[in-house]
Amino acid sequence: MMKTLLFLTLFLCQTTLANASNKPAARWSVNACSVTIDCGDNALLIATVSAAERRYTLTWSTGQRAPVIKVAHSGRYTVTLKDSKGMIRARDTVVITLQNPVEASIKVRRSPSGDTLVAYPQYKYLPIYKYRWYRNDTLLRVSSPVYPRPVSGVYKVEVTGLMGCRDISAPLVYQKPDALTVDFSYTQGGCSGEELAFLPIVNTTDSIISYQWNFGDQQTSTVRDPVHQFIEGTYTVSLAVTTLGGLTDTVSRQVTIPPVPRWEVSIKQTPNACGDAVTLQVITSPEVDIIEWNGLPGPASITVDKSGKYTAFVYDSCFQFRGAAEVDVTVTPAFYAEIRRIPGVEGPDTLVAAVAGGEAFPTGIPPAGYFFTWYRYGAVVSAPEPWITPAVAGDYKVLIETPAGCSSLSGGYYYSPANAFRLGNLPPQNEPGATLSGVSIQAYPNPSSGQVYLKFDKPLDKQVTVQVLDMQGRIRYVRTTQQQLQLLDLSGSLPGQYFVRITGDGMQRILPLIIQ
Repeated sequence: MMKTLLFLTLFLCQTTLANASNKPAARWSVNACSVTIDCGDNALLIATVSAAERRYTLTWSTGQRAPVIKVAHSGRYTVTLKDSKGMIRARDTVVITLQNPVEASIKVRRSPSGDTLVAYPQYKYLPIYKYRWYRNDTLLRVSSPVYPRPVSGVYKVEVTGLMGCRDISAPLVYQKPDALTVDFSYTQGGCSGEELAFLPIVNTTDSIISYQWNFGDQQTSTVRDPVHQFIEGTYTVSLAVTTLGGLTDTVSRQVTIPPVPRWEVSIKQTPNACGDAVTLQVITSPEVDIIEWNGLPGPASITVDKSGKYTAFVYDSCFQFRGAAEVDVTVTPAFYAEIRRIPGVEGPDTLVAAVAGGEAFPTGIPPAGYFFTWYRYGAVVSAPEPWITPAVAGDYKVLIETPAGCSSLSGGYYYSPANAFRLGNLPPQNEPGATLSGVSIQAYPNPSSGQVYLKFDKPLDKQVTVQVLDMQGRIRYVRTTQQQLQLLDLSGSLPGQYFVRITGDGMQRILPLIIQ
């Protein structure tokens, strides 16, 4: 059938060429056709010409000048028709695809039991191909498409089809892989007994293309020498190694991580002579440098001045938790400083330092060994006497230092002179800036659990200052506002009697308040 088609194509092309050569045509034209030969890996390209004169030239894109040429490559071919003067009269193009029906190749099929060389193409239903194997250009006694357990060498295979077409594969250099054995070792990595460094032990001359570690805790690695962090327990660690030759071997071993021993931890308390501070010392065996106090890093010894619960967490040099201790600390200062007011009879008032629960220090005679520092709005205004006179309005604190070296800083004490504005002492209605005049103020709920609303029955023209004072005159809360309804958050205040003082533009209102 193939030969018949070839002869028919040649006959049609040559007939057209012969007809075109008998006599000159009225117009110029060229027609290119092709026919594959030699099992389809070569082709004949034929140009048929219709010319207006007998002398002309045919030129193919290959450079050949003949009506029939032979090509051995697929591609696009163009033929050009020129007259006797070299002018181009016509062109035509033909595209051909050449493919040998038999394209021989060899592939290596890897297997732990031994490699196999496989020849292609194959037809599994009928034996339409014949095979001839060569090693180092020597013909082998193998006619099968499968060549099992080959030795090292350069292989080629010749495949012949049913129609007699044949092809020889490209050379395949085959290197028989050596046997593969796999094991591994491990050592403690870093300073932690829970961190292991693994090292593969592989016996092969082939190149290794992959390491696959499985640590038995749903964690894996493809690194050659991995370092892995475990927790205490027993794990099955496995390693699979694959070589370039396709060999794979796997080894598994059990690894046991012992529990991290806990250390005995205790805390020693040492109050100072004044009782206003306690030194806490962590005691462990062995001694450690990594300690957390209530979750924050710190030294082995700290000094605290507030009562409460203190917890020390101890870690080793690998930052592994080794133990903890907890202690309740009660800080009891030797005394608490406070400020008292001595009203002046005909002169100014005097502020005097005192010890809570005791008598005030005498005025006019400084006590021996004591030192007093007075602050107004945080700035030092007087020292070292226990009194300050004349007192001017402001927020005061006093620091009392005893001969034994103990000290106490009082809470804030807001002093308002006797001639200051009092309840109802409001400017006349027509004075400028009298924004509190005629304004009704209410604090509710009263008594309250700590959330208090301050309500003005009219909008405020300017900001006012709101202060909450305890029974000793100490300011416990302060803020400014211009809101007609203002929330005062006193939830941190102790239950008791308080006063709410509202001042603004030289005026003052005071409301009683009870915190339950």
